[in-house]
Amino acid sequence: MEQNLNSESEQITRFTNCKLCINGSVVEDDLWIRGEKIIDKQATFYIEKQTPSTTIDCNGLFLTPGLIETQINGSIGLDFSDLSEPGSYVAKLSTVRDHLLQYGVTSFCPTVITSDHHTYELIADLLVGTSKEPLEGILGFHYEGPFLAEKYAGAHRKQLLRSAARTENLTDLYGNLKHVKMITLAPELVSTEVISMLVEMGITVSIGHTDCSYEQAREAIEHGASAITHLYSYNPLHYGFITDGIHVHSPVIRSTYKTNPAGMVLVTDASSTAGFPLGIYISNGQRVEVKEDRVVLEGTNTLAGSNTNIIQCLRTLKSAAGVTLAEAIKCASENPATMLGIHDEVGFLRSGAQANIVLMDANFSVVIVFYKGKVVYKSSP
Repeated sequence: MEQNLNSESEQITRFTNCKLCINGSVVEDDLWIRGEKIIDKQATFYIEKQTPSTTIDCNGLFLTPGLIETQINGSIGLDFSDLSEPGSYVAKLSTVRDHLLQYGVTSFCPTVITSDHHTYELIADLLVGTSKEPLEGILGFHYEGPFLAEKYAGAHRKQLLRSAARTENLTDLYGNLKHVKMITLAPELVSTEVISMLVEMGITVSIGHTDCSYEQAREAIEHGASAITHLYSYNPLHYGFITDGIHVHSPVIRSTYKTNPAGMVLVTDASSTAGFPLGIYISNGQRVEVKEDRVVLEGTNTLAGSNTNIIQCLRTLKSAAGVTLAEAIKCASENPATMLGIHDEVGFLRSGAQANIVLMDANFSVVIVFYKGKVVYKSSP
């Protein structure tokens, strides 16, 4: 593939001979970007009288928005809930961010599962004063817990689970929430006052690991909860779905997608051991076993995250649900961006959005990735 990107940040670049993935459909058209943003080519040409200075021939590849991961616990041995070495924590975030580029992921929410007050406090303290560059691509943290039902805690440490009747209960535990984008909680353990406060702060509240009644779920939704973690579709909510073929089997993937395709948000729930060889490892202070196709708490069948990546999830969704590539991509870009309320910034190929772009073939194999208009990953020839 030819490219001729020079150092001028405000130059106009045209992507041509590509298949744009827009709203679950393929549109054969050009895409123009200027600096870090996607631009309206019609307005730029006819009103501004400007033309591209660089053209990139995409050779018929699919051009998609940068993919978004909203639930990822770690990767390549790095665990976002592990603050045992706080001095290297920000570097850990950057390392995983760079690793995810090979899968077309340009934005993500590091997920911290049920932890103690000290852990949350350390994260907030570490991020204060951190320069912008190490945190590029990080949308904000996803706190999954500790306001979860013990009955459905899974791999979460039960001794750390809590409830929150008042906003003070939540803020006393989490501390500064400025860096948080999403919180998973069980509505029967948290008051509607707490849910409303989080939503007013711009935090996406997701229902998960819950033993709540229909009435409790309905009340949480009425107070702003807008997503579901680890559960099936519930119109009109968005719902995180792990299509690794282990958490959910193919017939359920197909029926769930058909029920609410606009709500499906692909997540990996990848653990720090994702990609590791078979064996026993420590993850979030617990011994886990990496098997052929899954990660479990040692000596049990309890899943402890997953051993997958977003590309494998896309392939499984396409195969199991019988969807097109563009329909699958929507579940890993437009849908999560909408769920998080950042649809004008990332996740879409629209004018004004960040020029986070992925070129891939028909099998979801990533060829090249752009972040804010700059090449950040190229596959080996």
